[in-house]
Amino acid sequence: MTVKVNRSNVFNGTLSKEDVEYILKALVLDQKLEGYHKLVKSKVKREEGRKLEIKYVFHYRHRKGELLESPLNDIPCTVCPVADKCAPGNAVNPTECKYFAQWMDM
Repeated sequence: MTVKVNRSNVFNGTLSKEDVEYILKALVLDQKLEGYHKLVKSKVKREEGRKLEIKYVFHYRHRKGELLESPLNDIPCTVCPVADKCAPGNAVNPTECKYFAQWMDM
C-alpha cells in the first residue's frame, strides 16, 4: 500500500508505512473507509517441503451505505489512531478533539 501511495504522486515527498497507516485510520474515523480482517492462505516453501500458511491480514475498503446500528459505531475513540496518547492535559485530549466534540453534540 505504501509503495502505491508514494508512486501516485498525490503527496509531495515520500510517506512512511506509519504515515499511510495513520491516514487510513483517520479515514476510518471519518467513516470514508472501513477496516476488516481477511483470512489469507499462501503456500510457503520450507525445508521439509511446501507448507500452507494461514494468517489474518487487515484490509481497508471504501465504506458503502450505512453502518449497522450499534452504540459502539458512533464512539470516535474506538477507531482513533492516537487514542493511546489521548488524556487530559496531553497534546491529544478529549477537550480539543473535533471528533469527540461532534459525537457529544449528537
